[in-house]
Amino acid sequence: MLSLEGKQLGNYDIIRRIRVGGMGAVYEGRQRTAFDRRVAIKVILGDYAADPDMRRRFAREARTVARLQHPHILPLIEFGDEQGILYLVMPYIEGGRSPVIYATISPTWVRCQQSINNCWTRSSAPMTII
Repeated sequence: MLSLEGKQLGNYDIIRRIRVGGMGAVYEGRQRTAFDRRVAIKVILGDYAADPDMRRRFAREARTVARLQHPHILPLIEFGDEQGILYLVMPYIEGGRSPVIYATISPTWVRCQQSINNCWTRSSAPMTII
């Protein structure tokens, strides 16, 4: 797997890998153009990064997240392509099971999850729920 620690994607310095999933990874980073704001950067890697269908799906995920506005959904800061690496950037949230994917089981969470599930297509996965 490609290691991005210590590298740059767009206006972002990659600090460390937080989590690896089936098709990519999430990294902690710093946004140089916003006073070193901490961010979470999701990238698709390996064979998926070269697959045109997966690239379209990842872009569709970014478009979907960008349209959603809810207090329990992290906003999309940026979507980019740097040297063939697609990435999306969201605020870094510390705590819980993952700094990016943080869910508290509560009535509010259940209602939010049900609402979000109605928005997703088969090819998108909820990854920005806090």
